[in-house]
Amino acid sequence: MSELLNLELNNDSDFEGKYGFVFDHTFITNPIESFCGRFNANPEEYGFKLFDTGWDCIGHAQKFILNNKEVLMLICNMNKPVNKETIAAQVLLCNPDLINESLEDSIIDQWVISR
Repeated sequence: MSELLNLELNNDSDFEGKYGFVFDHTFITNPIESFCGRFNANPEEYGFKLFDTGWDCIGHAQKFILNNKEVLMLICNMNKPVNKETIAAQVLLCNPDLINESLEDSIIDQWVISR
């Protein structure tokens, strides 16, 4: 199993997204945009995988470490995976230990990102 990336609070108002992570030496706060922010990106380019919550929500997900705890970041568009037509996406930060019991109860934080 590969080492999980650290998730950090985004303190820079120039970047959209409440949290971010370092990918390929770049701080990423919006995984549906390219590094430069000019092009659409698929979250899979940043290591996200398709994930079915079992609660009528399928999105791109990746586990991270936040404050020494494992969290799951889930990115979806109206409970479906992001695609090339997606303009905005909901980001859910979840407790992975609770997601199988209740998606709603597993949510630690949520916000919206756009292209």
